[in-house]
Amino acid sequence: MAQPEKYSWLDSYIEEVFRALGTMDFGTLQPFGHLQFHPLYSKEWCGKLCDAIENSKGKRLSVEGESLTEIRCQLYFALLDAKCARLEKSKRLEIADFFNKLILSKAKADPYGSKSNIVHSKGEVQAMLNTQGWQDGTPQASRKIGALFSCALQYVHGLYADIYTDYGTENFGPYDVSSRYGKGAILVIRNFGDLKPLDLWNEATGSPIGSLKILTVYNSNVKFSCDLISCHSQYQGDLASSLLEFKVEADGKAISLKQAERLTTQLGLLAREQWRRLIGQEFEKTKQAGLMQRSYTMKRIFDQCGVGWKPGKQMRSAVEGKQYADEKYWGIPKEEKSSGNTGVKCLIQGKNFIQRAQNKFYRYFFFRVVFCAALSRE
Repeated sequence: MAQPEKYSWLDSYIEEVFRALGTMDFGTLQPFGHLQFHPLYSKEWCGKLCDAIENSKGKRLSVEGESLTEIRCQLYFALLDAKCARLEKSKRLEIADFFNKLILSKAKADPYGSKSNIVHSKGEVQAMLNTQGWQDGTPQASRKIGALFSCALQYVHGLYADIYTDYGTENFGPYDVSSRYGKGAILVIRNFGDLKPLDLWNEATGSPIGSLKILTVYNSNVKFSCDLISCHSQYQGDLASSLLEFKVEADGKAISLKQAERLTTQLGLLAREQWRRLIGQEFEKTKQAGLMQRSYTMKRIFDQCGVGWKPGKQMRSAVEGKQYADEKYWGIPKEEKSSGNTGVKCLIQGKNFIQRAQNKFYRYFFFRVVFCAALSRE
């Protein structure tokens, strides 16, 4: 029987998930949201997860190259899937434990993202600062690297759909670099780890780079924080006037600001083309592509566990000919007395998210019906 104290971390995790997602309008996610799509194959996904977990016993899985943010999100997805698949409590806890170990292996601090996303040690940070290619920060440079970030981010949305974006982009920091740049100075890194996923899109051959990293050092006038989803970043202060130094790396090599400008143009064009490609697919193809996208985010983990990353025939068949799950699937009543909204109905259809966030019924649903049940409490 599971010992309660072993899973006390779940309380912190639940709180951070709600803080990150509690006011999100899931109905705006394109081309589908997880509450719509994942229930179609929750049984098959959980079966593969359980096989992977069984095969991983006695192994030390590498998290090199993994997105900490995506691991956190995949835990959230998997726990909902486990409930949809009606897995017994012991299996749900086993899945939780599996992902939590990956999170703790990757994170250097603040594992569930209460205010930061720390994946580098102090020594690694110092090593980055000692490399060649750093440039002086100016307001003009700040605007140009901001444009590069924006175009790369939009391209990632087209490659991985809205709900798996965290595999393709992640913000790291804040890292204290006061010893080199003065009191209160911080390093923030915007990372794009896979901009050429040829296993997903043949058209990705057109991407000029496979990875992109934007490193920025700000003075004490700028404060950075994020939540469990690291691209949910908040900045306080004037980024343009507070940028001390920056460095842009493409495929691991430092590039000039002029090269970064050309890259911005290229990625901007690719982003528009890829988004049209993503949302222009017919319904059945969209679902099959969604299976590939989600599976791809677990590629290294699944391969290490010997289960292969690509969705199998059963998983592919599970979504064929099915419409997305709706409020009827989730068992949400048509009317809710305290307001005109209902939890999942609003999540799926994307209505009045501000009112929904204040809705006690929604909070009850999110915490009790979904999370406490999906994790271990009921």
